[in-house]
Amino acid sequence: MTVKRTLNEIVEVMINNNIPLSSIKNVLLDLGFPSDKVEKVIEAYKFMERQIESEGQEVNGNEGINSSPNNSPSRENDGLGSDLRASLITLESELKRQKEVIDKIEQELMKSIIEIGELKKRLHALEETRASRNIEQEVKALKARLDALIDIIIDNAPALIEEFKRRGLR
Repeated sequence: MTVKRTLNEIVEVMINNNIPLSSIKNVLLDLGFPSDKVEKVIEAYKFMERQIESEGQEVNGNEGINSSPNNSPSRENDGLGSDLRASLITLESELKRQKEVIDKIEQELMKSIIEIGELKKRLHALEETRASRNIEQEVKALKARLDALIDIIIDNAPALIEEFKRRGLR
């Protein structure tokens, strides 16, 4: 059974296993992922790492002011920080994945809207074609009636002329 993972999922697993981003990048390229996509993902994770580090420095700076030498951070806090970091990375990658899904849905929606517009145009043209066909049929029917009337008049012309003469009309 083959398991297919997205690029972000693979990167997330490797980060959770503490593999450096440079190694992750090399592995992904070796696996044949497109270099532009790999670059984007790696840059995004580097940016997240910088954000986490800068937030951590701000928090550590504030703790340094409020803490005494006896209240030094323990190993448990370091583990908690890496867990939070991993959770943040997981959430951010999930957010990116959902954004990609939304973007795809939006694209499909736009395609559907365009297709609906095209179908409306085609339907309108079809209705116009049907209307013009109906008009053509009515014109043909009227022409046939007119031709029939002309034939009747031609057939009865001598009798009509005699009748007009008899009545004194010319």
